[in-house]
Amino acid sequence: MSRRRDPSLPHEQYKLPLRKIAYRTTNDDLSGRSTAVLIVLLGWAYVVVMMAAVEAFGPNGSVLGAVVTLLLWGVLPMTIVMYVGGTGARARARALREAQRSRDVDPGGGSEPAGDAVAPVREEA
Repeated sequence: MSRRRDPSLPHEQYKLPLRKIAYRTTNDDLSGRSTAVLIVLLGWAYVVVMMAAVEAFGPNGSVLGAVVTLLLWGVLPMTIVMYVGGTGARARARALREAQRSRDVDPGGGSEPAGDAVAPVREEA
């Protein structure tokens, strides 16, 4: 009777790359993530416009109800999602501005000539 030499667990080549899926790495495509969010927002906007159209043109609907539906189901949630989704981009832009400001500060390296290091003594009369 021969023993089986293969382990019961799958080999490395058959395992799923969970680290690449579950964790953010430096190789992640951030523009792809923002594109996915925009596609979802576009789909949600379509659904909300259709809901507002049904509300406006339905037998018991009203234009005021359609406007409220558009604002509360469309504009407000999409604004929140876009604000939260842009937090990383705003943080990166802020860090870039601060780095630029710290490079722009040049103490003593201005275009004006250097004055005397010691102020002249004022004589009293």
